[in-house]
Amino acid sequence: MSRYAWVIETDHLWEPGDEIPSRVGTQGPSTATAEELAKAAEGREWRVLDDDGIVYYEGRIWTEDEPGSEDDFGPLDDFGRPDAGAVTIRYREGGKWGDSLMEQLRWGLASDMPPEAIGAWGAA
Repeated sequence: MSRYAWVIETDHLWEPGDEIPSRVGTQGPSTATAEELAKAAEGREWRVLDDDGIVYYEGRIWTEDEPGSEDDFGPLDDFGRPDAGAVTIRYREGGKWGDSLMEQLRWGLASDMPPEAIGAWGAA
C-alpha cells in the first residue's frame, strides 16, 4: 500500500450538547506524516455514508497513487466504518458526488484496482 492521508472537515452526526465530541479535525492514518496531512487538507473531497445513503463524515484526502487506488478506501476503513458503521465512500468529481467505489468496482469502472482489493470487497 502506498502513502495517503485524510482529514475530516464535516461531522454530520454531531449535534451541540452531544457527549461525544465532534470528529472535525480527526486525521489519519496514524502513520501519516505532517507533510502528508497538509497535502490532505488541500486534497480530493470524500464522504462516507451508511447503507441508507445518510452522510456521516466529509473530508479530504491525499494519495500517493492516482485516484481509484485501494488507498481511496482509507477514510472509510481507518475511521468511518469502525467509528460510526459507515459502509461506503464517495468522491466529488467534476462538481458532483460520484458513485461509491463499491459500485465502480461492480460496474468495472475502477479497472486499475488491484485484484486483491477487488476480491476483498466482494466485487464480481
